[in-house]
Amino acid sequence: MDEEDILWSLKIISMIKEGQKLRVRSGRLDVHEVGNVFTTLMRWVRNDNRQTSLNYISNIINRGINENCEKKAIQEALNGLNALRVTYATDVNIVARIIVLEEKIMYYIKHGKSVEKL
Repeated sequence: MDEEDILWSLKIISMIKEGQKLRVRSGRLDVHEVGNVFTTLMRWVRNDNRQTSLNYISNIINRGINENCEKKAIQEALNGLNALRVTYATDVNIVARIIVLEEKIMYYIKHGKSVEKL
């Protein structure tokens, strides 16, 4: 995945709205509205779950930070993370992971480097 792919994925993350569901297809993040029973069934069959989606998002954000991508693109991803935090408010494990990602982004924006590089 090159820098353009990372920036593209960060842009998608930034566009996530409250209540939207995610899935990873062919190495790409896809955002869609919660729909009918068929959509729910297909998510289950394909193992499209919040853990898989959050692993993908975490990987993109970490790569963006570690490869010093545009701060603006990484900062805008906070919008999508905030929406996901609202969507999954009852899942403390997911919310905790999102908070950690948000804190990493804020540290990167403030200091210009990854927390791991200290």
